[in-house]
Amino acid sequence: MEVEQIVKATKEIYGETSNIYVGYGRTKLVSFSYGDPLTEEEIERFEEKTKWGVPEAFRNFLRLHNGAVLFDDPEYGGGPEILSLDNIVLMNRFYKLWPNSWYPIVDLHVSVILIDSERVKAGRDDYLIWMWKTGAIEDAQYLNVEFTVWLDRFIVTHGEDFWLW
Repeated sequence: MEVEQIVKATKEIYGETSNIYVGYGRTKLVSFSYGDPLTEEEIERFEEKTKWGVPEAFRNFLRLHNGAVLFDDPEYGGGPEILSLDNIVLMNRFYKLWPNSWYPIVDLHVSVILIDSERVKAGRDDYLIWMWKTGAIEDAQYLNVEFTVWLDRFIVTHGEDFWLW
């Protein structure tokens, strides 16, 4: 499945708000919001400015939406955020817990999903990393999947940290 198909299916299934099953017979209302699309030129300018490689799957997402908040609480907020390019730069400046070749793409509030730009530039698909925001770099874990697989599994598990199971 491609990123475009995953996003389209997510919008068709969940719409802007939806009740999702959270276990033990309970459901909760969640909402979804998406940023505007980016052009390839905007993504290339980001790469030139930051010197980071952007993998094709994440590029495809950015061409659809420059960021998104998924499984958000409509009343209180706080849903996982796929970062916009501006928020990637801001979060990277604020936390700076990781090597210069890594950059954040998903804010999970207490943890973060990052891209290892060196692995992207080497043509590898195992470029996603998960780590606690306050954790040691030694505790960071490669997820051994690319963005499309991660996004698909994240949607299917209703925004759960499936990589910790």
